[in-house]
Amino acid sequence: MDTLIQQVINAISLGAIYSLFALGYAMVFSILGVLNLAHSAIFMLGAFFGLIAIDQWNLPLWLAFPIAMLGAGLVSVGLELVAFRPLRRRNAARISQLISSIGAAILIVNITQLIFRQIYNSTEAYLPRDLIPSDPIVIESLGLRVQPVRMLIVVIALVLMVLLQYLVTKVRVGQHMRAVAFNQRIAALFGINVSQIFIFTFFLAGVLGGAAGMF
Repeated sequence: MDTLIQQVINAISLGAIYSLFALGYAMVFSILGVLNLAHSAIFMLGAFFGLIAIDQWNLPLWLAFPIAMLGAGLVSVGLELVAFRPLRRRNAARISQLISSIGAAILIVNITQLIFRQIYNSTEAYLPRDLIPSDPIVIESLGLRVQPVRMLIVVIALVLMVLLQYLVTKVRVGQHMRAVAFNQRIAALFGINVSQIFIFTFFLAGVLGGAAGMF
């Protein structure tokens, strides 16, 4: 029974990572109606930026985390401006935007690989072992030993999800996002800047993807 509960905890922490990734993916799809297949590259960039911040700049985890999220968000905005907006203005078919996102993903991954190899002269790099305490948290009443990193993943993911829910339902920009997702033309008639909503959506999706990549 203890082993089962332990595996459930592991599954929840892994599911939290997938949830953050999927939320960013779904937001772009709900607004644009097209799959952003470069979102996986943004996920990868979250890990890359976090590694650079910790290993090269010697920053603590609590500072490297927002840097990774911000960096991934900014690259995601660049993706919208370069890979999606020009095609959208030409009323290109959605398949064209899909193909463009694939090309952007390949470009991002290859550029990141080149930079990585220039820095590390290798295909592998490791974070310091003492970055997060490795001693398990013991819950004696249940006979469980939970790794702190598992707890950290779940807590951060829940906080981000709650903040996202609040943003989308209570904040004006979130309400504008919902309006654009419902109908872009009607939203524009009501004075909503659809282009800015696209940019903000890509930024938010990148932030969530970067957070997932950090795990």
